[in-house]
Amino acid sequence: MPSAALVHAACFAVGALVGGGVAATVANRRRVVPPPPQSSSGTVVAPTLPSPTVTAPQPIVDVKSVSGASQVKAASEALVKVDTGIVKYSDIGPVSDRLVRTVYVAGYDRRLRHPAWTAEHLTLASLGKSLVEPPPEDSESADRVKSLFAEDKSIPALFRAKLQDYLKSGYDRGHMVPAADAKMSQAAMNETFLLSNIAPQVGVGFNRHYWAYLEDWCRRLTANFADVYVFTIPLYLPKLDSDGKWRMHYEY
Repeated sequence: MPSAALVHAACFAVGALVGGGVAATVANRRRVVPPPPQSSSGTVVAPTLPSPTVTAPQPIVDVKSVSGASQVKAASEALVKVDTGIVKYSDIGPVSDRLVRTVYVAGYDRRLRHPAWTAEHLTLASLGKSLVEPPPEDSESADRVKSLFAEDKSIPALFRAKLQDYLKSGYDRGHMVPAADAKMSQAAMNETFLLSNIAPQVGVGFNRHYWAYLEDWCRRLTANFADVYVFTIPLYLPKLDSDGKWRMHYEY
């Protein structure tokens, strides 16, 4: 037999011995499972295992600071009820709070603390200019002077925009839905001053000028069209840094 064949045979023999020893050791250590219990009639009785109790976690919808400690409010205690069955297999991306107001609908972005979008349906009646559909007699005429910026209490405190967020920020509290679009009643105009309808805007040259011109142009469209739909989203533009790269800068 050639030498190569002898080496292969020797290796095979050693492997067989080692393998047999391991198999014997495993067989000796194998636990003997007793047969299942049987009833008097000879039928096998399945063992009864205790069923574990699983409690579904309650989603957190609000977190408040009380005396330096964080106070967590679950969905069962909150004003906003969360149907866990509906969101069991969803909620993949950022989900906006749907805000339905008198003259507009908005999606609130909790991450940025301002609207993700707003939608309006402008008509002569909604602008308080219709001779055919005058406002209700018991409604108070809208006056911008009577409206004040206010925090939206319907948004959980942890994600709510605060008045102090805009204090000395250098930005205007820019309306996503203009106050002039809600002249049908004072209550409707007050809703446009909620911070959930406000986004930081550059004042001079934009919010007080070109943006105001665009809002006025949309309202004047109702003179020629019975229905005007306006959809607004915020837009952040990068700035050119000294190193020649465009970047987005955030303030907290």
